[in-house]
Amino acid sequence: MSVTGIEGTESGIERARQAYPEVTFIQHDLGAPLPDILQGQFDLVVSAEVIEHLFFPRELFARAREALGRSGMLLMTTPFHGYWKNLAMSISGKMDAHHQATSDFGHIKFFSERTLGELAEQCGFRPVRFVRAGRIRPLASTMVLVAELLP
Repeated sequence: MSVTGIEGTESGIERARQAYPEVTFIQHDLGAPLPDILQGQFDLVVSAEVIEHLFFPRELFARAREALGRSGMLLMTTPFHGYWKNLAMSISGKMDAHHQATSDFGHIKFFSERTLGELAEQCGFRPVRFVRAGRIRPLASTMVLVAELLP
């Protein structure tokens, strides 16, 4: 099994290579098509806690489609944002701290299963399964999307 990681910053590449020297890491902007050597080369694309940081989340799905070629699976994690969790944060006064509105960078998109599933379908993936992790289900901290590439 071979693993290739893609990261947008040189500092991120350096940290990744130090932590995982056996993995190949490539610096690449998700806004641009993948290099030819990566297109259609993978059976699985994993995106862990990335999509919520992107102004254009469809680009992540486009790069996953390129990496998978004609078939394959996408496993994506992102913080969970559903009605009950957002209501609980509002009532408890923790909405501002959670969304870190005064911080540079950070999360700029907030997804529920419905909104992430709709985005996946718009981008040519069929959601197969959602799993939530951390805390009780309505207040989960993270959700995992498993999706298959549509032909």
